[in-house]
Amino acid sequence: MSDPAPERITVSFNLTADEYSHYAAAVERVSKTWTAFYIFVAMGFGAIPIALLFRWLAAQRMNDPEITEMAGEYSLYAYSIAIIVTWIGTSFHAWIVRRRHFRTEVVAPKPRTTELDNAGVTVSSDGARVTYDWAVVTRLTIKQNLALLWVAPSMAVVIPMRCFGDEAASTAALTFVRARIAEAKAKLAQAASNAPKPDTDPA
Repeated sequence: MSDPAPERITVSFNLTADEYSHYAAAVERVSKTWTAFYIFVAMGFGAIPIALLFRWLAAQRMNDPEITEMAGEYSLYAYSIAIIVTWIGTSFHAWIVRRRHFRTEVVAPKPRTTELDNAGVTVSSDGARVTYDWAVVTRLTIKQNLALLWVAPSMAVVIPMRCFGDEAASTAALTFVRARIAEAKAKLAQAASNAPKPDTDPA
């Protein structure tokens, strides 16, 4: 006989520096937009006119076609390498800053309590209390042993999987959350289908 599904799940925890960092990385990934991708692509294609410019300048100063071609090729290589190095350096610097920030946060950890029940998700920390209806929770993802209940495009209620104890308890908790999200979406869909449609007939 299987255990009955829980009606309320309550966990209390302090996030570690690694967990803070993993959460920030997850938020950063979902916050990336196509705009940043287009900018990166545009920068890549920018190497072509720059290479042609250096080739033209070399042609104006020298009469050697081989040196002219070499100037264009090497300027193309230099520009491409500069983009790659800048991208790697920026990502690495952001990672270091994020790690330092969250390590500072953990120096004075603020315990938080998260409650999951049929009504929604309630987070309590440092005297503050916030409740999210299940209709607000768009999805559940598991990243780096963190359960992330997304309540906004770049914000989630984070719960370390270690808080649930053993594997059976973790499975039951995740099943409970997914069921509540599915129920909320079904109710929203039903309400939308039952909503009166505007009269489009001409007067």
